[in-house]
Amino acid sequence: MGRDPIAADAARRACEAALSRLAPAASAPGEQVSPVKTSQKWIDLASHGIFLGDQKMADGKQRLVVLDMNDVGDPEQLKSVGLMPFSGSPRYDKGIYFLQGDDQRLRPKALARAFGIENCPLVEVEREQIDRVFREKTLEKFGANIRAVTMRSKLLGHNRAGLLVYEGGAGRFVVVSGQNAVLQGSAQAKSLGAAAFLHAENEDDLRACAQGFLWPVRMGGKLNWSDVERFAATVYARQTDGGRPSDEQLHRFQEAIEAAGYQTFMSLHKGIGEPAFSLATDLYYGMPTARMRTAQSVFFQQYSTPLPMSVVAQRLLIGDDEVQERTVLEPTAGNGGLISMLPASMRLYGNELDGQRLDALREQGRVQTHQGDALSMSFEQTFGVSEGFDYTIANPPFGQMDEPRAFDKLPAVRRQDHYIALRTLAARKAHGRSVLIFGADSNQSDGTLKGGARNFLNYVHDHYEVHGVVELDGRMYARHGAGFNVRMMVVGARRAA
Repeated sequence: MGRDPIAADAARRACEAALSRLAPAASAPGEQVSPVKTSQKWIDLASHGIFLGDQKMADGKQRLVVLDMNDVGDPEQLKSVGLMPFSGSPRYDKGIYFLQGDDQRLRPKALARAFGIENCPLVEVEREQIDRVFREKTLEKFGANIRAVTMRSKLLGHNRAGLLVYEGGAGRFVVVSGQNAVLQGSAQAKSLGAAAFLHAENEDDLRACAQGFLWPVRMGGKLNWSDVERFAATVYARQTDGGRPSDEQLHRFQEAIEAAGYQTFMSLHKGIGEPAFSLATDLYYGMPTARMRTAQSVFFQQYSTPLPMSVVAQRLLIGDDEVQERTVLEPTAGNGGLISMLPASMRLYGNELDGQRLDALREQGRVQTHQGDALSMSFEQTFGVSEGFDYTIANPPFGQMDEPRAFDKLPAVRRQDHYIALRTLAARKAHGRSVLIFGADSNQSDGTLKGGARNFLNYVHDHYEVHGVVELDGRMYARHGAGFNVRMMVVGARRAA
């Protein structure tokens, strides 16, 4: 969003350069030097809504600029006297011309004919007044042009910075301020990147676009699936030739929205308390319900932890502990929702199997990450924490493993969420704390413990101090595409053998 080309200092230098061409010639040696004048003869067409100034162009040359505030001039007539329209930004849409060529002397009579007026009167005016009026009118004209262009253009939405993006006859543009807009394809646009114009060239761009998608939620609004489809069509327009995105593209965008939700929450929350819970609730219920499932997401059983649940889990994890330099393991970290609020003084370790979710996790910049299978990897060895972690927190994928696996005294653990939870506890220090989220026993659980769940919970109670277990309504997951009841358990110190 670079500096406005008619900023005060630039306009002042330009005006002084223009005035110097109209000033009297320098005195010859020996002649008496007159005091420096602070006023100048200047063309006054203000009654016609026309103002003149001088501007340094991209080629480094000072050129006369004419502002036609009411767009009364005929561009073809003005072109005949050397006045060419500006281009390259919506702010130059109409009524702004520059005098082309090396000869920058203005011919008032020709100018009058081009505008269809009788004459161009000259008035005595203070130089500062020329500068001030021209600057004010330039900004006013920019604003009028941008308003006119946006009225004729299609609003696409917000970008990551919260700026409005439009699509008009010349392409997409971003409204940077009331007087400035950047057209895609311009030199200034290159520094902003494709995502600023809601184009997703890669996964990083897609996550950036998703942050823009959530701006209405930040402002208290709610989004639905039709909003997802519309916005996805915008960000994938180059890949689909303006058509409907594929199911795979919709799923990728859905994943990006989840990651953007966590990133948005991280940028807004203040500590782990009731205000954070309220913020998380507002964001979560403002986000659209996930609908797209792929073979991979079904296979991985990918259901992200809802924001309100993640706030509660992280609060239960660290309580009021002194956590400076304490270590935290998240074995199936996904987008990082279960560690997003933990204090910056802690050392965070996150493992994730899905490469795209791992990239989103890495964007947080404060988690030491690894891509691996939580069913088989050594957490301590992988992350170089041989003494074990101070805290562990996990919401492993639900569902059955291909084959039962033995764990300590349990000869056959069948569910992967149980098995990963047990391995996570084993990687923790004896006097640490863990928060574990795992599935209930059926789609419509009444809280009754059955088979494998009973064995799993009996084992944990036998070997650890359990501070509490609660079953939560599966509708808390509904916006992420699931409906299974879940159980949240807080596990304290390991019992003596």
